[in-house]
Amino acid sequence: MKEKIKYFNVVQIIGNILLLISVIGSFVATGKTQNTMIGLFWFALTINMLGITYFFATWTKGGINADIKKSKQIFSDLDNVSVTLIIIYMLFYLGIMFAYNTSSDIRNNFYLIGISYAITVFVEVILFTVVEKAYKETIKLVKKNNIGKNDRSDRKK
Repeated sequence: MKEKIKYFNVVQIIGNILLLISVIGSFVATGKTQNTMIGLFWFALTINMLGITYFFATWTKGGINADIKKSKQIFSDLDNVSVTLIIIYMLFYLGIMFAYNTSSDIRNNFYLIGISYAITVFVEVILFTVVEKAYKETIKLVKKNNIGKNDRSDRKK
């Protein structure tokens, strides 16, 4: 398993930077600049969702089969928490977009922007924590079963 897959990807980094800039800008700026920052916030939120999905998909590809039952349990726990959280997060976003189609003023609400940003940060922290926990459990499993670069247990004696 690659060490680097447990870190944020480029899409998430760009999305988070744009989110931070747009949140601060939407609260500080006025007039047309404020409207631009609000639009940038919703765009960055969409990019960040794609980054979160990519982060999770990258992690789940990099599993091991050292102990089939234990590996399945680790990834089952990872999938249960992460997929549920991602689905709730996406439904929240879709609810906002649905409400926007009925009333265009809802996207300009500062409380909604603040809550959306807080939920985004919360989801990313929880997902990163869950992936880190699964990573540590996988490393313990690898060490327990003595799997590594020089493992020759797959060859017949």
